[in-house]
Amino acid sequence: MLRGNYSGITNLEETRANKDNVADLHIKETGFNRNMLSNPDKKRFMDLELSDQLPLEFNINSGASKLNLDFSNINLKKLNVNSGASIVKVKFGQKSENLNAEINSGASSIELIIPKDFGVKIDSNSLLLGRNFSDLDLEQNNNSYISKNYDSKTKKLNIKLSSGVSKLTVTQY
Repeated sequence: MLRGNYSGITNLEETRANKDNVADLHIKETGFNRNMLSNPDKKRFMDLELSDQLPLEFNINSGASKLNLDFSNINLKKLNVNSGASIVKVKFGQKSENLNAEINSGASSIELIIPKDFGVKIDSNSLLLGRNFSDLDLEQNNNSYISKNYDSKTKKLNIKLSSGVSKLTVTQY
């Protein structure tokens, strides 16, 4: 189900549980270590290889960070990202049918890459949001942006975005 590599991460704690045919995996870095701040140029990364056969949900909690999340080959059902001031890049994949994503961040740059055959709805509760939706044909209704083909698409992506001063870029592939 899972394998991967990590580097620069200390005090890694992993817990696994299985209940009602659902596997639950928690990976977190425990405790604050002064060495984390002593070398800000040191790269800290985690590269996980996940099963493409199972529907997955992700909850990602991160401080100020650079997140490159590629779910292009994953059957992702739900994504929650909570981060501080960050650069967040998320690539969604074709294996999902109906996907709900929630992104909460501080002052951030957020890039979402979405398959062309998805209907898209973005609800934004952001203080100041610079946006670039040039690849999509979205209509604005108050704080919501909805693709014109949303209702006719069988695959849908619903995104809730809450951020401080942020830049949002959404492209399709």
